[in-house]
Amino acid sequence: MAHTHRERIRAAVNHGGMVHFAFTPEWIAKAQYGEYPFELAETLALAFGLSTYDEWVEHSPRLSLVRQGVLERPCAPLLLINGIYDTIFPIADMYLLLEHGNPKSARFFPVEHMGYTPETVPIMVGWLQRQLR
Repeated sequence: MAHTHRERIRAAVNHGGMVHFAFTPEWIAKAQYGEYPFELAETLALAFGLSTYDEWVEHSPRLSLVRQGVLERPCAPLLLINGIYDTIFPIADMYLLLEHGNPKSARFFPVEHMGYTPETVPIMVGWLQRQLR
């Protein structure tokens, strides 16, 4: 959203979101056995109106922000938050965002999915408050 609706968004937080690598067949296969308590690919497939692992693997590359060409577009101020050891959405996606487009703020924690620590939410809220002043 920060890359596609900059004129309508003052600030955004990407909290462990998918960007590119999470949509590759290799990562989908690896994440299927990560920290998520059930079949991740099938769950994501259902969220996108699909049904099966194979349908998700076939469809997901189209969702890549690299493939869509949006990463070089100007973006709203963006804070990236994630866990370095996230087995669901790869930290490489966060680094990819840092390598493209406008400069961004980032905080990565040495934990798993989405970087949840006692500091995570206060950091996001504080950053958003500063952006919205």
